[in-house]
Amino acid sequence: MENPDQDTINSLFEAIVTNDNNASVTIEALRSDYNLLNLKRIIEIPENAHKQAGMHVMAQDPLDIYLHTVYHSKPKCLDLFLDMKRDHKVVSEVPKNNYTAISQFSESLGTLLIIEGGNDVCWAILSNHDIALKNLKKAYSRHNLAMDINARTAIPASNFDLRNEDAKKHTPLDIAVMRYVAEKRADIYADMYKEEILPSQIKEHISPILEQFGGAGRVNAAVIDLGNEAKSNAPSTAENIRILLNMGAKGSTAAYFPASEGTLNNPFMGEGAFRVKSLSTFCEQNSNLFESEQDILDQLVNSEPLIKPTL
Repeated sequence: MENPDQDTINSLFEAIVTNDNNASVTIEALRSDYNLLNLKRIIEIPENAHKQAGMHVMAQDPLDIYLHTVYHSKPKCLDLFLDMKRDHKVVSEVPKNNYTAISQFSESLGTLLIIEGGNDVCWAILSNHDIALKNLKKAYSRHNLAMDINARTAIPASNFDLRNEDAKKHTPLDIAVMRYVAEKRADIYADMYKEEILPSQIKEHISPILEQFGGAGRVNAAVIDLGNEAKSNAPSTAENIRILLNMGAKGSTAAYFPASEGTLNNPFMGEGAFRVKSLSTFCEQNSNLFESEQDILDQLVNSEPLIKPTL
């Protein structure tokens, strides 16, 4: 079967974000006539979004339509895609061939998200929806599938230019803990940030990122969201860490973890100090942020690490 035309694909992406019921009805209607597996959103960025007038720039989403459904936590659409098989093995792919990346946006961290090789577990953890991982786990159970909780393939944009190719990779548990640490720090220092960072300074701070990765329609949203009070998501991320640990998730033995104020606050897009260490060491160094989650800290520090990636 052939793929739908690109306009239809783009409309499906938007429909999934907007309404799970309506999107699932559309997917059900299209699946008998079209191949809906591994579809990618591709859009043209308006010329006035770039410095060079007349520049023809296309942007592609690193998330295919299945990962997009997981990230936006739409259970009815998720069930349909799992019915079609195969999609649950896909990972995010940062576009090549001069395409700009369509960025996801983290409400709790106030930053764009671009990750190469992130599987559905990673994107459920990064979701702005608190129950995305729970929804994914339930869907896997309904379809008798085994969730790949120890896939060590996720490479955040912050690691792209670092030297050690193996240390760039993270497990879902690594991603979850880095997010928790960043969110906890944001909660603690929220009042200070409100007083010291003005909207104009925020825009100036993120402009290099927006210029490099485009944002593809997310530029205005990014500036507006960063100017508002960040969503506190540390408790739900802590719950996701518990879910992963109970399922047997492991952290990396040697991976790039944040080692500066800036990268601790922004582990997935920040630039600066990253050091190769184990997840256990990273947790010990930031143990003060786990005071209300001592059970998690104990498990993270004492659990056996993941030594080899899952094949």
